[in-house]
Amino acid sequence: MYDSLNDVLARLHTVDYAAIGLGDYGKPGNYFSRQIHRWTQQYRASETERFESMERLIEWLPAHLPNDDTTTLVHGDFRTGNFLVDESGLVAALDWELCHAGDPAEDLGWLCIRSWRFGADDRPAGGFGSRDELLAAYAAAGGREVTREELRFWEAFGNVRWGVICLVQAHTHLSGAVRSLERAAIGRRTCEPEWDLLAMAGEA
Repeated sequence: MYDSLNDVLARLHTVDYAAIGLGDYGKPGNYFSRQIHRWTQQYRASETERFESMERLIEWLPAHLPNDDTTTLVHGDFRTGNFLVDESGLVAALDWELCHAGDPAEDLGWLCIRSWRFGADDRPAGGFGSRDELLAAYAAAGGREVTREELRFWEAFGNVRWGVICLVQAHTHLSGAVRSLERAAIGRRTCEPEWDLLAMAGEA
């Protein structure tokens, strides 16, 4: 499974993103600054309660941005639940609407978010392996060397992003803007990234 997942990611991260026309998603300059600004603004605009873990990580992330400035095509939602697999491994990756130009380690960090493990917490990479196995398989497939510190940074960023998505979905439902059982259910999942962010905030 690792071999097929990382083969797809490594090949995806070699695509010439400038040649396929990503619009605003194709501007690599100051990528993280724009991303943290975007998600912070959405968090502030959600008019929901404030979470100390979210506040602390929003402050911590800009000061700990990895030095590597590699920019590639990024899937943006590469996680368990967005894969089709058979006996041979990965057949297709789904949900490409968040595809953009960014840091390739972002896809790896997003895969490690606890919400996508579905209870398999002893296997933090997607619920089927360790972080070290993920990094080794990605490098073996032709991806760049990603450190544990980089992976942890993008995992923290991913939890902030996922937490904001959950909060915004909850606010959209509770405000009456769009009454939706799906949005309400996603909003209830805010506790998942909040739990992880509390642990990461303690580490930070």
